[in-house]
Parts: sequence; C-alpha cells; structure tokens
Amino acid sequence: MVKTHQLSLRERQAIDSEFRECTLYTQLKPLVLEWGSDSASFALAPAEAFYHLTRSMDDLLSADGKDARLEYCHNLCDELFEHLAETVDADSEDCRKAACIVAGALDTCLYAVDHQLYLDEIIALKSANDYRRELQPLFKPWMRSDMNTDIRECLSAYFVSDIRISGMIEDKIRQMRQDENEAQEKARLRQSAEVYIEGNNYGLAAKTMTLSLPDGSFATINPELLNKFLDNGNHNQG
Repeated sequence: MVKTHQLSLRERQAIDSEFRECTLYTQLKPLVLEWGSDSASFALAPAEAFYHLTRSMDDLLSADGKDARLEYCHNLCDELFEHLAETVDADSEDCRKAACIVAGALDTCLYAVDHQLYLDEIIALKSANDYRRELQPLFKPWMRSDMNTDIRECLSAYFVSDIRISGMIEDKIRQMRQDENEAQEKARLRQSAEVYIEGNNYGLAAKTMTLSLPDGSFATINPELLNKFLDNGNHNQG
C-alpha cells in the first residue's frame, strides 16, 4: 500500500531542499524514516515531521509561562493525532505513531537544550506518549552529552533567536499553493475562451467565459453578449 502524505511531493521536496543542511533536520530525517518504515497506510515524511516538530517547538516557545507550556505538552500528542486522523485517510494507529514521534522528538529537544529547566515539560510529553518506551532508544544519541553536541548547540541557538522555522515553512507552502492555483486558473481560462480573427471581424469563441474580479470572486458571462459588443465596435469603427 502506498503511504499517504499531508504535503504534496513538490512541497516536501521544497522543504528538504531548503533545510537539508539544518542540523535538526539531518538528525531527525533517518529516525523518521526508520520509525515509519513498518507503517502500512501512513507515516510522516521527514519534511512533514520536521514541520510538525518546529511548529510544536515554536508554539512552546511562544507559550505564556510555565503552566501554559505544561498544558501544551500534555495535550500535544492527542491533538496532533486528532489533526492527522482528520486530514489523512489512514489507519488510526499509524496516525498515533506519527503523532508520538513528533512529541518524542520535542521532549528530546527540550532535554538536549536544558533537561533541568524543562523537566516538567519533558515528563508531561512522555506521560501522554503511548510509544515513549519504543521511541527512547531511537532518540538516545540525542540525550548523550558525548554525542549530542551538534544538536544541543543548534537547538540552544534556536531557542534564544527570533527565527521561527515553522513560519518560514508555512509561508513557502502558502506561496507554492497560491502560485499553483493561479497557474491552474489561467490554464482553465485559456481552455474556456479563445480569441478568433476572421478578416476584419474578431471576437470570442467559447461556451462560457469566467472573469476574475478585484475582490477575488469570479463572474461568468455569456460570450455572445461580449461578441455583440465587439461587433458593434467593429461597425462603429467602420
């Protein structure tokens, strides 16, 4: 069975291309592939897992105080599971596994940055993670001080910066989808109306013609009426 994805192939490739040198992405990618390898219907692609991880990290960093962070961590796994279950046609257990790896990655990131400062948040994330025992060996290298220098330095710098990767990804996806919609609309309009020129006559040959209005809506007009207007213009010029 082919696994479904939330993001299109082009969108996943765009994220991979932009962040392939990011330490967090390069270290997360093989773990995501390993974790989802035996999922039958759905598994997060590395680019998707990276987005959800940075989204949860950015949400946590913007939380208003300790209590808000604890509530967020306690609810993250269930909320992400519900989101995935609603947006992809997949087995619910595959969606649960996908949500759990994001939560597991987040608690490991907090451990790498400062496990004493974020101890309560880490415990909250683990307590709500059905796969915490299976995930712990997967992320063990991130938690060993002799092996996680790169990831710790990367995350520590990110936590005190104003950069928010999830916002960058969302802007990119939004622009890609807007460009794609505009291209599809232009193609549809080209198919629905053709300009013809016969001697001194010209007009539109189409069953319908759709115009894009300034407010973003569309209006359908009868091309025969427009052709009459053009024909009157021809006669007036004559």
